[in-house]
Amino acid sequence: MKMMKLERGESGAFPMPRDVEQNLLECRTGRLAEVFEEDDLVCLLRATVEREGGQSAFAKRYKVDRSRVNRILSRQLRASEAIATALGLRRAYIAD
Repeated sequence: MKMMKLERGESGAFPMPRDVEQNLLECRTGRLAEVFEEDDLVCLLRATVEREGGQSAFAKRYKVDRSRVNRILSRQLRASEAIATALGLRRAYIAD
């Protein structure tokens, strides 16, 4: 699996893992949502952990287990709902 290096854009924010316009989808309620796959979530988590100053700082601020963060980043464990919530995301299921 290829590792991606994230660099801050001109605004100082990290770029989204994928092209935002490609992943936007219109829900039945008329709201727009960004769809993240597991790899996207891990990439976003990695950037957030770096911005917070490390895994321990992230875990302490968002009240999640540091060892779980480590296992998600090393892809030994899938991201939990607590991690998604800490990133400001919510889990949704899409039927094809």
